[in-house]
Amino acid sequence: MSLLEVKDLQVDFETQNGVVTVLRDLNFKINEGEAVGLVGESGSGKSVTSLAVLQLPSVNAKVSRGEILFQDRDLLKLSEHEREKIRGRQISMIFQDPMTSLNPCYTVGDQIDEVLKIHEGLSATQARARSLELLQMVGIPDPQPRLKTFPHELSGGMSQRVMIAMAMACRPKLLIADEPTTALDVTIQSQILDLLRALRKDHGMSLILVSHDLGVIAENTDQVMVMYAGEIVEAGKTSEIISAPAHPYTAGLLRCLPGRYADVDMETNPKFRLPTIQGTVLNLKDRAVGCQFQGRCERAIPRCSEKGIKLSAKGSHQFRCENPL
Repeated sequence: MSLLEVKDLQVDFETQNGVVTVLRDLNFKINEGEAVGLVGESGSGKSVTSLAVLQLPSVNAKVSRGEILFQDRDLLKLSEHEREKIRGRQISMIFQDPMTSLNPCYTVGDQIDEVLKIHEGLSATQARARSLELLQMVGIPDPQPRLKTFPHELSGGMSQRVMIAMAMACRPKLLIADEPTTALDVTIQSQILDLLRALRKDHGMSLILVSHDLGVIAENTDQVMVMYAGEIVEAGKTSEIISAPAHPYTAGLLRCLPGRYADVDMETNPKFRLPTIQGTVLNLKDRAVGCQFQGRCERAIPRCSEKGIKLSAKGSHQFRCENPL
């Protein structure tokens, strides 16, 4: 059953140089209990998509077209008061940098308590008891004294666990994790991803995992959407897309994964360099006619510069390409 459905979404930013379309023609569904990856380079529109779903757009952002249906209710048509009842309770988000997301002026316990008081209507005593349970749930050792700890006294990994505890406080139906392991070392990254998998299994929630790393997406999601220049260029089952990508951009991202070259002996191959995708990410104020990736694509053909390149489909596998692999 579909939990979230985004239809024909377009988001524009008002800038000094005029209106810039940041997201366009965005269509996708997320089913109950499903983990969906959102992947692409920085500037591809991943975070803007996440914030649009949560209805927390930037000051200069505007949804100019489309629908965001959560349990068959269009979030764009709700009042802000109605959206506040959903945001943080039924849809929660873990932001990229926990050190800037947590309020430095309040203790960890006070910040989790606040969520529970606002959304669950708990008393101070009830909220504190539940906050302690949440810290235990996310694996924070010796959680009782941690309730009185300020964010600056925590490590990056512990801060991220606190953010997850806050996001899980009201047992949301959908959790959006925006680059949840970016600022963490490899060992802590693995622990955080293991924690998210366990929480999803235990609570039956849906997950949107935002990342620039297809390796992380491959191990933690059922479906994946690859974004470039504010568009979905490929989507489908994660296993199918990882094993047989159709879009040249997806194939390029896979070629850039360092893990694929772990067996390379640098002593015998001193000139070896990791592959890269040629060129730079498109400036959205200078959108191309046709495929947005054509200027960086080795498979570009004349049709790529024509208007109206739509998503094609082979079964559940979709791709926006005139010359697929």
